[in-house]
Amino acid sequence: MLTLTKIAETNSTVTLGWTPPAGVGGYALYANGQVVSVATKNNKDGSPRKTAEFSKAGSPFQVAAVCRTSAGGFSIEVGTYPSTNSIVVYPATALYPSEVSP
Repeated sequence: MLTLTKIAETNSTVTLGWTPPAGVGGYALYANGQVVSVATKNNKDGSPRKTAEFSKAGSPFQVAAVCRTSAGGFSIEVGTYPSTNSIVVYPATALYPSEVSP
């Protein structure tokens, strides 16, 4: 789980920050349930991406990090701001279309 914190705020925007999870490959940024951007794991200068600016009109905000596990699988880390609006489903027993049942 990502913990999103407010870093800065103007009349029209809010900047949220997080600690990049291990193995992150990229991010999907959501506002009001819609994808508003996708982003690489690093900024253009090579530094790790750990902030995003959103229009205040799009609350709630979510950041989903796609991560590669050490075993070669994938995981998704998700954070929501404000956290009281968090609706994240973790299908622990569901098989995805690309998975094969043992």
